[in-house]
Amino acid sequence: MCSDCYFKYRKIHNFILRERILRLFVSLLDKKQYGSILAKKFDVTYSHVNKIINELDDLTIKEKEGRIFYIRLNNKGNVIAENFKEILELLDNAETLKRRR
Repeated sequence: MCSDCYFKYRKIHNFILRERILRLFVSLLDKKQYGSILAKKFDVTYSHVNKIINELDDLTIKEKEGRIFYIRLNNKGNVIAENFKEILELLDNAETLKRRR
């Protein structure tokens, strides 16, 4: 792997592991969504959602229907999102168990 490629993927790893971005990414699992809906759901601006999607360009597909752009994950993005979803569920369950004690 070339050094430029390494730094590009290292940058993506650091970027995607932020909780809000990770949850936004997982919310795209197996469905397409409109950017402004994602912005409302995660309490960020539309331009921030657009910036996130542009950073995750290798894992997403933008579809245009009329004047509206929908965002969905490609095959690679779906596989990664499924794994992250499992991790988030495990962490949420661990947090729930911790609170019960």
